Amino acid sequence: LFGPREPIGTVAVIHRRPYPAEALALSEVVEVLCLRAEPVLAVMATDPSLALAFNRVLCDTSSVLRARIDVLSAGSVPRRLATLLLQLADRFGDVGGDGVVRVPVGLSRGALARLVSARVETVIRTASEWQKRSLLGTDAAGFELLDVAALQRIADEG
Repeated sequence: LFGPREPIGTVAVIHRRPYPAEALALSEVVEVLCLRAEPVLAVMATDPSLALAFNRVLCDTSSVLRARIDVLSAGSVPRRLATLLLQLADRFGDVGGDGVVRVPVGLSRGALARLVSARVETVIRTASEWQKRSLLGTDAAGFELLDVAALQRIADEG
């Protein structure tokens, strides 16, 4: 998952290869800037600020990949799902005046299941239980973490 102003193909540019995946927009409006690798690499060779910017992006990408490992190795499906939701809240969430964290990333239960490597039915059951317990709210535009502390406790169980 990539958010606003997050570059997608940095590693592909450095390796001078096409980006090895497709993208799916989760919002109504998406702006895409497509650059050819060779001119970027030529400028990077002479402009240290561009090289440093690429380095920052690669470090950020590495952090996102490590976070993905954290989700997949968190243990049970509830722990993996709580870990994922907390990470998405950290990256994309906004805290409202009421303390509720709103994450405007509309993911289906199937997408959540793929992200936590679980069966869709298990994710549906877990999310439904959390909604009944007022830990989580969802709609087509995203989700709300109604009780971050409780979700953090679930993520930390073990």
